[in-house]
Amino acid sequence: MIETKRTFLRALEKRDLELKHKWMNNPIVRETLLLSVPISLYQLELWYESIIKDVSREDFIIVYKQNNEAIGFAGYCNIDWKNRKAEPFITIGVEELEQRLLINC
Repeated sequence: MIETKRTFLRALEKRDLELKHKWMNNPIVRETLLLSVPISLYQLELWYESIIKDVSREDFIIVYKQNNEAIGFAGYCNIDWKNRKAEPFITIGVEELEQRLLINC
């Protein structure tokens, strides 16, 4: 498990899709993801079904330890296991928490 003083990462599960859908359709979050239009829950479910079999990526939910609340998502895509490299990504979906985390760094 990847863990910091205030957060930890756990594997993305199907039950997380509704929350991820909410975050991804927040205009502020969507802008950071370079998505120009909202995404449907059905599209997200199709995406999930494809990525759970994809060995070139790992997806996680970020959990805030203080209250065990899911606050965002992160992971690695384009994983090249042979050359040991990948592209990281991270998104904080809970706007008010993002501000608290930045202030308390």
